Amino acid sequence: MIGFSLILAAEVMVQTFEPLPAEPWKETFTAQCGEMLFEIVRPIYPSGLKPTVTLNGRDMADISGLSEELDERGAAYRMSFLCSQNADSLTFRWVRGTFEDGESIAYHSGSVYFDNSGVLDVMSWPATEEDFWYR
Repeated sequence: MIGFSLILAAEVMVQTFEPLPAEPWKETFTAQCGEMLFEIVRPIYPSGLKPTVTLNGRDMADISGLSEELDERGAAYRMSFLCSQNADSLTFRWVRGTFEDGESIAYHSGSVYFDNSGVLDVMSWPATEEDFWYR
């Protein structure tokens, strides 16, 4: 009984903390193909920062159009990086799913073809749910 009364008399302090978000919070995707190093950095937090796309350290975001394509807030992306057999070119492909009008998902897809000199080709097309969830 004495032990029980001591517990009731004691002050209990509970202290919690909320983890702070990373500053900045970002997603980074990197692909190496031969001598080429391709990197995408998508800022998540704070909002308002543009994605960066580099090939061997050179900015390719505006040249390739990827700055706009990868800047869709709240979108889900499926990305793939394909290296040519002789490692002299790299193809980056993506499919984006964006929740629209509270009911449906709009899909969009595209690709950018690179070699060591830069962007060789850019393509973009409508996509489907099957394109996004392929295995």
